[in-house]
Amino acid sequence: MFAVLTICHISYILFSENIHNERKNMNIRIWSKKIVAVLYHYRSNPHIILFGVTGDLDNLGVYVARNGRARAEILVDSYNRIIGSIFYQFIGQHPHMFHESNFLPAGEEVFILGTCANTQIAEELFRHLKGVSIPKLLVEAGLDAEATITDVSFGCCILNFMIDTELIDDILTRIDNGDVVGANRSYIITMQQIRSILATQLDLEKFSDISQDEQIAVLLRNIIYAKTLQYKESTKDLLFKLGKKIVVDQELQNRCVALLGSEYGLRGRDQRRILTELEEM
Repeated sequence: MFAVLTICHISYILFSENIHNERKNMNIRIWSKKIVAVLYHYRSNPHIILFGVTGDLDNLGVYVARNGRARAEILVDSYNRIIGSIFYQFIGQHPHMFHESNFLPAGEEVFILGTCANTQIAEELFRHLKGVSIPKLLVEAGLDAEATITDVSFGCCILNFMIDTELIDDILTRIDNGDVVGANRSYIITMQQIRSILATQLDLEKFSDISQDEQIAVLLRNIIYAKTLQYKESTKDLLFKLGKKIVVDQELQNRCVALLGSEYGLRGRDQRRILTELEEM
């Protein structure tokens, strides 16, 4: 019995050491094979168009605050599914015009990178994505009518003359040579470049009623960032101050339940009245 346990113990130690050594020597790939396939096709075919699209949900925070995280997550999943369906249906209707493409849903953001035959078909895709009323489709698909307080904005761009092709070539060369970490580094820089371009296009779409100037779009976005940090700090202070009281004061806890409800989401309650009363507690 002792001998069996000892052998098992030794085997476990050796197994653990092997796993540890493998992890030490393992280079983790962070680049997407599908994205790389798009980039490879672009560099192998110099006359095709490389296009990118980013999509971001508008008023999602309002929907979360009113309805709670669970319903909001279903909403986000539904948005991603419908946007994906619209995209793949469009390229399916133009099978000889679109080549490699990748649709990547990432929470409330959608990222598309693809290649196509010419500028005209890329711009037609951009117009199509922006022209469809996705909130209406969501309600028709069975979501609650409050889904219509949200919408999606798209930032779209033809990327051929806006990104560093030497970086793309570096990614592909390093991948071919098995240099995973080096490919990771070049991939990060390239994707940051692409996403920065698309982020500007997205904000030009979001702030189109104010300005079509790129510098103004950056300034407006930075104003939002400043307000976000202010909100985070003030919310943290309120939670810390009020949270400690709620834990030990049952009467205060009952008042908060009456004010805020016992389930996630404010569900139509007046947030201004809520905040005023919370600040006074």
